[in-house]
Amino acid sequence: MTESELDPRRLRQVVVPAVDAVCAHRMACGRPPDLEQLTAIREALEDHVLQALQQVDLTVMPRDWSWEKAAETFAVDWAEALMKQR
Repeated sequence: MTESELDPRRLRQVVVPAVDAVCAHRMACGRPPDLEQLTAIREALEDHVLQALQQVDLTVMPRDWSWEKAAETFAVDWAEALMKQR
């Protein structure tokens, strides 16, 4: 899958819940992110999701496969990894 096959606005929307989870975790740990950190978290998640999606071979995906659902799963996985390392 190539970057041109994705809607960047939709990708951002799909990643938002994962960003929210990371921010909530940081707040619960007493480290609320500032705007710069929030932007960095969002960009990192978007980059990791995009890299993962670029590894997908669309020719072998089932007809009902959705890049948005895959992106949600990737974003959650990366968010969990971020929460564990900080």
